Amino acid sequence: MSARSVHFEKSASYGRIDGLEPYAVSDSKGAFRICHGKPVLRIGVHVSAPGLAPKIAELQTGGEVREVRLDAGATVTGRLLLDGKALPKVTIGLVQTNRGTDAFYGEMTIATDEKGRFTFRNVPRGFGYVLYGKMNSLGDLGATQPQGLRVDGATADVGDLPVGSGHRVAGHVVTTDAARLPEGVRVLVSADVAWDSQLAILDKNGRFSISGVPAGQYSLTVRVPGYRLSARNVSRKPSWPSSLEGRVDGDRDLKIELEPGAMERPGGFSRERWKLEQQLKKEPLRGVVEKPASPPTKKK
Repeated sequence: MSARSVHFEKSASYGRIDGLEPYAVSDSKGAFRICHGKPVLRIGVHVSAPGLAPKIAELQTGGEVREVRLDAGATVTGRLLLDGKALPKVTIGLVQTNRGTDAFYGEMTIATDEKGRFTFRNVPRGFGYVLYGKMNSLGDLGATQPQGLRVDGATADVGDLPVGSGHRVAGHVVTTDAARLPEGVRVLVSADVAWDSQLAILDKNGRFSISGVPAGQYSLTVRVPGYRLSARNVSRKPSWPSSLEGRVDGDRDLKIELEPGAMERPGGFSRERWKLEQQLKKEPLRGVVEKPASPPTKKK
């Protein structure tokens, strides 16, 4: 098992925490001990065992023994089809829709067999999930639309998951000072609903192209030391100035403009920024949108 959080009277810490033992192994009777260097009220743990569904629990500290009960969880099955035929050797992802720190188990992946079938075992029950074909695994074959499901019982069969056409996200990254971009600049396109992304490296002309992107909400991130996205990028995310945010419902060819400057995130929560980002998610993913040239004025 692994420790994932500590809870004090008025605060909590998550992730890698100084003074907290990161791992513990149970003995033959299932007993374990996990400690923190300072007094805390509760310790959050992620418990896993072969053949059983993992469990996230917050345990009260003190001398009393706390029980964490594991069960077999659920089995989620389905079949991947391309043009009505089974599609083998493609990676399928399954992830919770609620990804809060208190009960997020992370992504599960499995490959389809020769009949296109996939089986996830020991899935934690009582959560909503989204199921999808991984973009990098499908490649130029196409894309799947993320499929939502609720897992409460012992089994869940999602039926057939069809592969349809995917979209292409391409672009040209330029700088306002006409500086040459360094080699190896990466562009990351990340899905909002599925736990999925694709990575591209700019060519010598600053261009990139990513195919097999399902319709949906995405963020596009590009980072170059000493540069940030300029305000002329229509879809620039207010709270994260290295990313664009928006929908992909067809092929996109973007002009992405970088300007010299530090990439500083605004501090604190702002309702106005939040409302703007929610609106961006509904609009097409865009970079710089050049205004059409005005027609020449006719001489009288």
